Amino acid sequence: MLNFRCTKSGVITLLSPDPSHPKADSQAKALEAKGFVRAGLSAFQLFGKEKFNRILIYQKKVEQGQEYQFGKWSVLVGPKVVTRWQPSQQPMSSIDNDGELRVEVPDESGKIIAPFFAENCEPVSADKTRQTIRWQGANGLSAIHDQAVKFRFHLTTGKLYAFWVSPDESGASNGYVAAGGPEYTGYKDSVDASKNAQP
Repeated sequence: MLNFRCTKSGVITLLSPDPSHPKADSQAKALEAKGFVRAGLSAFQLFGKEKFNRILIYQKKVEQGQEYQFGKWSVLVGPKVVTRWQPSQQPMSSIDNDGELRVEVPDESGKIIAPFFAENCEPVSADKTRQTIRWQGANGLSAIHDQAVKFRFHLTTGKLYAFWVSPDESGASNGYVAAGGPEYTGYKDSVDASKNAQP
C-alpha cells in the first residue's frame, strides 16, 4: 500500500500498468477516481517483454497537506513528498567500512521526536548491507507510523550507500532489483535481511 502526504503544492506523477492486459494489476481506475488524468496517449514498456509490464503515466495537480493512498503497482515518481508508513516498519541502511552512522527523526518542523534522538540511536559500523537502525526505548517506527517525519543522518568517516524503511523486521525494501541477484527469488527485494545480509 502506498501512503503519502504532499509537503508542497504542485503536480504529482504516478505510474501504473496498462489495464487493457488481463494480467496487469493496474491501479488505473483508482487513480482516475481520485482525479488523476493520463499523461500521454500510449503505454510504454517499463521492463521485460511481457505485455502486462506496459505502463501508463498519470498526473494530478495537488495542494500542500493533501493525502493519498493507493494499492500496489502505483509508483510515485514526483514531486518530493513525505511518506507515511504502516505500523511496525523498520529503517534499514547500507554503510561503508570504517564509518559510524546514527540517525535521528525530526518532525515536519524540525523538532526531534523522542526517543528518536541521535544519542539514543545504536551506532551502525559495518561494511554490509541491510543494517537495522535501532533506538533505545523504541520498537522500530511503529509509535510514529501516523506522522509525517524526516530522517537526519550523522555519519563519520564512512559512506552511506542506501537507506530505506522496511514494512517489517525482515528488512526487505520491496523495491525492484533491476538485473536481480543470486539471493533474490523475483524482480522485487523480498529477502529476509537477517538470513541474507551480504558483505
